[in-house]
Amino acid sequence: MDRSVSNKNSALTWKKSVQLVAQSFFRKNRHFSERMEPFGTACALRSAQSSQPAKSRPRTLPNLPKPRFSPIVERLRSIRLNRPLHNHLMHPSDDPPAPLPTMTATNSDPPQDASLAILIVGHGTRKPEGAQQLRQLVEWMRGLEPDWNFFESFLELADPSIEHAMERIAISGLRRVLVVPILLFSAGHAKEDIPQAVADAACERGLEVIGQTPALGTLASVVELSNIRFEELIRRGPIDGCPAGHCSRAGCASDCELRGAALGRVGLAMIGRGTSDTAALEQMRLLTAKCVASRDVHWHETGFFAGGLPHVDTLLEHAADACNAPSGCDTMVLQPHLLFEGELMDQLRHKLRSQRDRHPHVQWLLARPLGVDNALARVFVGFIRTAMA
Repeated sequence: MDRSVSNKNSALTWKKSVQLVAQSFFRKNRHFSERMEPFGTACALRSAQSSQPAKSRPRTLPNLPKPRFSPIVERLRSIRLNRPLHNHLMHPSDDPPAPLPTMTATNSDPPQDASLAILIVGHGTRKPEGAQQLRQLVEWMRGLEPDWNFFESFLELADPSIEHAMERIAISGLRRVLVVPILLFSAGHAKEDIPQAVADAACERGLEVIGQTPALGTLASVVELSNIRFEELIRRGPIDGCPAGHCSRAGCASDCELRGAALGRVGLAMIGRGTSDTAALEQMRLLTAKCVASRDVHWHETGFFAGGLPHVDTLLEHAADACNAPSGCDTMVLQPHLLFEGELMDQLRHKLRSQRDRHPHVQWLLARPLGVDNALARVFVGFIRTAMA
């Protein structure tokens, strides 16, 4: 009984002592609640802002009353920190935050990484001329950035393969790899085949793949180059003859039948490789729309070699109908949206000859693929700079 009373008295004495200490603290710090109020206001305001849409949030906090601190705290606050976030929150007008550095690569100051291997991956073709065109493109890129470590390869049908190129990278002592697919659109090759082949080869050799640059898509530079291939037939062809003998047959530069021709109403049949990727098919159609916007054509349509509709054979039938219709086209340009020479270009030349035999009253012209061009090299080098930055 005495022990329980004693414990109770001790507990009361302890509680009273705590109350006395607290009362003494608040008497000596009568402005404590005033000092803490700005912090509570700021926290409540930030909580309210977080529930608002981003565009409706105020960019700065309102001017809050400056809290008063003890001399010791004021002395500590006088020390400037590298990141005065607390000062900025309490006194937004005193010390605005410095802007973050930008990380955009420029031609005048390109990013450099001597430890990085740049793996160029082309689709590949059995035609030596097409494979050589990719190698020439890589040489253009080396000319723009001679200090970078370029390694060319092909996904299929040509050498060196991706595995062989990755072996060369490992032997060279480089350990980090940036993949640059030379592709028009992001479809199965860009999304699955190339990443899988590179990952397998990298895993076997202990290499680190840091990323992959995008495909060309519908960039303005691609549209511009496509327009150049069109204009060199329509504008320069009747004056200088067709470029590289592409109007009807190879080797016609000396007696080109396009020289001096009156082309009249021009139709355009844009032809893509084709894919099962519906997004890539739509990108091809969008590219045609962008090209036609700056061309004077009487008729146009997009077709595909495979994987999309209409098929190239159906497209050529539609093109012939557009020429045979009243006030139809006098000239029909077949423009393949391809990067390099290959078997598809040979197929198209064969189809062109067939159309000329069936519809001799129409001027059937075949444009060149985009091919080796410094404009393409600059686009891919720009992709690499962005990835390195």
